[in-house]
Amino acid sequence: MVSSQAPLASWETFALSWDKGMGDEGNDYFRFLELPILEKLVDRSQGSRALDLATGNGLVARWLAEKSDSVIATDGAVAMIEYAKARTESTQHADKISFHHLDVTSESSWNAFMALEPSYTVSSYLTSDENELNCTNFADATTRMTTSMSSQ
Repeated sequence: MVSSQAPLASWETFALSWDKGMGDEGNDYFRFLELPILEKLVDRSQGSRALDLATGNGLVARWLAEKSDSVIATDGAVAMIEYAKARTESTQHADKISFHHLDVTSESSWNAFMALEPSYTVSSYLTSDENELNCTNFADATTRMTTSMSSQ
């Protein structure tokens, strides 16, 4: 697994602009393309948990918190996590969301994240393509999980 710091550095720089562009409701891409698909895919059963990879300003995490018992929201850019926390702290479901720094391209970052969430197991982080995330074995046997990785 190869991690490149250059993309993360650009997200640190671009975080304010991204936050302003997405706002609380998201952009047109989110509202008209991503949200309808998420509506069909999200697990709304009791005890469901959600994992939001690359949370950005927390838009999807906040939406998932309305439909899940708990949400773990991650991002590789610390600035993005800070904007997500700021937008989330006064929302109705803020107590359902925990934010974590996680570079999904870094095995050491995954290992540190897994140490914080010991009830999970991950058997494979990236497929052989190294651009496609594989979280098929992320949840434990008693967990139903929705995973989102936004790419607006």
